[in-house]
Amino acid sequence: MKQIKYIKLIVCFFAFLFAISLSIKPTNAIYRDTKSTTIKLSITDGGIICKKAITLHSEVCNTEKITDGCKAAGYAAGETLIYGSIINSDTLKPGDVFDCDVDGTGYNHRFYYLRTMDNKAVLIYYTNFEGENGPGTLNNYHYDVALTKLPTTIQWNNIPLTFEIQTGDYRPARFITREDLEVASGKTGLTDVGSFDNINFIFENTTYANATGHSTVWLKEEGSTRYRYHKNGRNLVAADANSNNAVRPVIEVPLSMIEDSYIIKLDANGGTVTTEYIKVIKGDPLGTLPTPTNGT
Repeated sequence: MKQIKYIKLIVCFFAFLFAISLSIKPTNAIYRDTKSTTIKLSITDGGIICKKAITLHSEVCNTEKITDGCKAAGYAAGETLIYGSIINSDTLKPGDVFDCDVDGTGYNHRFYYLRTMDNKAVLIYYTNFEGENGPGTLNNYHYDVALTKLPTTIQWNNIPLTFEIQTGDYRPARFITREDLEVASGKTGLTDVGSFDNINFIFENTTYANATGHSTVWLKEEGSTRYRYHKNGRNLVAADANSNNAVRPVIEVPLSMIEDSYIIKLDANGGTVTTEYIKVIKGDPLGTLPTPTNGT
């Protein structure tokens, strides 16, 4: 009888330890994926890499010519362009906005949703990247050099998946692909003028809207053929051997590492409200709503 009691006591003890382990959120973890290398990442906020954003970026259409960029896409001079969309459904759509913690400094990097692939969200950065200088819009690079200007695992050390962009060179981001663009735009071919008019967020911080900056961004090469997407025709253009283009990182984030929340748009019923959107984590209480003024 004593032996049976000792066995029960040991079983209960380990069950207690297991229950405790389930209730503790890890501070570090390793995410494994068969299509990518494995790296250690610091997990913050319960393992969430990206959160749904409740504000949108904008630029003013200020191109010099009416035959390219935002003016050719139908915007008037001085008109404000709004990039992306606030997420309003459990089904993500191209242009949905996220703020991601790619480097452990907080959710301060804007990304746009392109598509879901193998239970991962494919997201494109809001601006170009220039190697050790980080985000920027000053430089273009030849393809082979451009690959080395993608973020390193030191710069973006919070991204769980990496890509072998060159032999032995693993990065947490890659170039955008034709398939990314086809799925996001809902079109094929992509060489027709205006192919990307419905996903203009890929042109943020280019000469699509501004008089300064760069007009073209590299795609991942297709065999021996290289392409870039161009703001003039808002389409794909083949790149010649001497072509220099900008680098815009694309990341893949497991859906389990994206914040599970609702975004609620507030209606002031004809009045005004200081907060247009609020975000509620699923399962949490709604909390106190702001009070509209001059409403009905």
